[in-house]
Amino acid sequence: FINDTMYDGSTISPSFAFDGTGDYITMGNILDQDGSTAFSISTWVKYTSAGTVMIVSKQDGSNIGFLLYSGNFAGVKIAWYPCLASGGNIQVRTSGAYNDGNWHHILATYDGSGNASGAKLYIDGSLDTNIITDTFTGSSSSSGNLQISARNGTAFPFSGNQTAVQIYNKELTSTEVLHNYNALRGRFT
Repeated sequence: FINDTMYDGSTISPSFAFDGTGDYITMGNILDQDGSTAFSISTWVKYTSAGTVMIVSKQDGSNIGFLLYSGNFAGVKIAWYPCLASGGNIQVRTSGAYNDGNWHHILATYDGSGNASGAKLYIDGSLDTNIITDTFTGSSSSSGNLQISARNGTAFPFSGNQTAVQIYNKELTSTEVLHNYNALRGRFT
């Protein structure tokens, strides 16, 4: 726990509270991601303010393993940015904005194929099929620390609550995603 990350036990499901001033959780160098491995990341979030903020990331310097974040893309949308094995990155963004003060389940998957179609975003148990996809060239892969609520140290700190961060070493199916959402939604919705 870095800076003033707080444990918030005031809700039906305890969470970590981030105030957007450089507090984050670092998990060390786990989940080596070079773009050729399938994986999934799941978490519950509730924003207290909007803007470009990190949810979960893995980066060292300019080398990005992945970024799961919210950004100002004509409204605050969720973006998923996994690296590709070919030396670039892809980004998929949701069609809707989720900085409404409510809890939302975010689950990002990547199938390890190296293709833009291999990245998917599920919000509240449903696949967002109306996504926007961008492809980038440049460095991919990262030996940096996995971080919750920040990127590359204290960049783009999250402001709000986050809990139940789970990382899987496979691409979850839509059935598994819905199961994960339904298992905990009674605590948040």
